[in-house]
Formats: sequence, structure tokens, C-alpha cells
Amino acid sequence: MGVPVEFSSRKERDKDLVNEIRAYGTHHQPYGTWSDDTSLMLCLVKVMTEGYSLKKLSESFIKFYVDGELTATGHVFDIGNTTREAITKMINKVPLEECGAYDKYGNGNGSLMRILPLAFLKAGTAEHRITEEVSCLTHGHAKSLLACIIYVELARKLLSGLEKRKAYNETMRIMNMIYFKSFRKEPQAFNHILSGKLIRLPRNKIKSSGYVIDTLEASLWSFMNSKNYTDSILTAINLGGDTDTIGALTGGLAGLYYGFQNIPDRWIQHILKKEMINDMLHEFKNSL
Repeated sequence: MGVPVEFSSRKERDKDLVNEIRAYGTHHQPYGTWSDDTSLMLCLVKVMTEGYSLKKLSESFIKFYVDGELTATGHVFDIGNTTREAITKMINKVPLEECGAYDKYGNGNGSLMRILPLAFLKAGTAEHRITEEVSCLTHGHAKSLLACIIYVELARKLLSGLEKRKAYNETMRIMNMIYFKSFRKEPQAFNHILSGKLIRLPRNKIKSSGYVIDTLEASLWSFMNSKNYTDSILTAINLGGDTDTIGALTGGLAGLYYGFQNIPDRWIQHILKKEMINDMLHEFKNSL
């Protein structure tokens, strides 16, 4: 949904609101094309299904980047700079713990976009440590790690059946309790999210860039202020900016909460390689 209008401004979106699936646009891709967000998430799904290891995940990333594996059209048409640089290091046999960006300039949303499958890990399986490990493969700064942990923890609470406001509040209670010292190092970055003020912010205060904090805030805001799955997605995409990632992250939470049956059939029918995706998700479910 977000691919055709990626990088468009909010002013552009307000003049031409997205209300149905589109084609071409920014990347000139056909109807139903999914981007690197979905591809990298499918890499993680594949590796978790087969038996997770960081080495296997890095190998899957390389096949995606070099061979176009797990892409909608057989080739990579868009990828974040930090992720591309990390995968290039993997190709060049740099130790995996040294491939990701650990400086403050490496806080794009490239690890957050792919992290949702980790919400399905069983409690007590060092799920937070694995979340950090998966993020660090490309994005190792504290902001990226904490953003991923918040998102995965909220997804876990939604999976448990909690009403979304209760799920949000419980997630932030856990984050404030467990990661208090970590958040103190980034006092301003996560303030709106942790305090709950984010949900009440007006639309003009929500940024929708590829910066990991902006992306997380926009996704959480869109989901928390939605009435149904369709509303969640359209609210997210019509913020403009990094629409494919914000749409994907919002859709991940909305899908867990509202259910697959509430995703419009007219959208599903357009998805490229949907049989492959369905098969992968079925195998993933059976492996849990």
C-alpha cells in the first residue's frame, strides 16, 4: 500500500489521499509489489522456521540482496543505506557483530521494519536478547534496539488478547521497569512513547520520516488512533514520508489486533506471490 507513495510529502497526501491500493508511483512497480520491509521480514520468518541462528539470517539477507530471493519481482528495487552497508560487510566476511551501525547516525528504521516475527517467540526464550541480536546485525545503536524491543513487546501483548490501550500501557510499564537505565541515556527520544502522550498528539505533531523514533511513533499513533484495520493502514500511509515502512509496521500491529479476516479481500488479491507468502507463514506457524 505504501510503496507507490513512498517519500511523498504530507501536503501531497492531503491533496491526494490514498484510499485504495495503487501501482507504479515512486518506484514504478506494479500492483501488489512489496518492498524490502516485507522481504527482510520474510528472511527472518524463513530462518525462524528452519531453526534460528544469526549466521543463517545473514546468509538469507545476502541471498535477498544479491539474488533477489524473497522479493516480489525477483530484484531489489529499494533498500536502506545502513542495511545495504551491513549486508555488503557480510558479503565481505566481516564478523557479524561488526556489520551493523552502532553510531547515532545509523538509526534508520531498517531493523524495526523486519522485527515483528520475534513477537511469536515463546516467553522465557531470551526474547529481548534475540531481538537485540537481530537488530544489531544492521542497526546496533541503543535507539534502534529499544525501538525494536518496544514494538515486539507490544505485539506480544496484542497476541495475548489484551485490548490495545491495555496492551500499550502494560508494554510501557514493562519498558520503564526493565529498561529504565537504558531509557535514561535517551531521555527525550522515547518520552512521548513511554509516557503515553503520543496517543493524544495531534496529527501535525507526528513525524513520518525514516528515523527510527519518528517511524515508531507514527506507527504506534496510527494504530492506537484507528477504528479498524483499513483505518489503521490509510491513516499511516496518508502521513506521507516513509510510507512503506510506517504502513508495514502499523499493519503488523493492526493485523494482530483486528485479525486477518478484517483485511480487505480486494487488497489481498493484488499481492504478488501471495501463495508463497501464505506457504511460508503456514510453515512458520507449524514450527512454533
